[in-house]
Amino acid sequence: MRRPLLLSFGLHAAALALLAAPPPLPPAPDTPPRLEIQFGDADAAPAPPAPAGMAAAAAARGGGAPPGLRFAAPDPDAIDAVADPANRAPAYPPEAWARGEQGVVVLRLIIDAQGVVVRLEKRATSGYASLDAAAEQALARWHFRPARRGGRPVASDRIQPVRFVIE
Repeated sequence: MRRPLLLSFGLHAAALALLAAPPPLPPAPDTPPRLEIQFGDADAAPAPPAPAGMAAAAAARGGGAPPGLRFAAPDPDAIDAVADPANRAPAYPPEAWARGEQGVVVLRLIIDAQGVVVRLEKRATSGYASLDAAAEQALARWHFRPARRGGRPVASDRIQPVRFVIE
């Protein structure tokens, strides 16, 4: 009777030890996580869906904008702001990396006529505060060659997705 009881205790202790094992460590520093910063990718920041009534009306007309919406013709002399190649990508927060947190943060950058980011607006969260904060802190320090209209620098804005991916 004593031998099966000891065997049972031993098996239960081993099972508990496996369950209480620490989480796996993040990858070694020489294999950094993949971090994507996309420019001009319309698929990365999808537009919010139109209200059901407006979408149905547009579908009934064969597509197009809902009634009452008008869009200005593009300015042929307009040049969008261009990011400085020296801008640093956000650092992957170590605690988020260790927990396996991944996601996409979508920010709207307001850029002044000197190419400085003067305001950020979070358009979509990654679902993790540390990833959102890392993207906001890094992109707030970015610089751009300013947008131009009619040959003159002007303030502009851009939607900027940042993907945090561990591979």
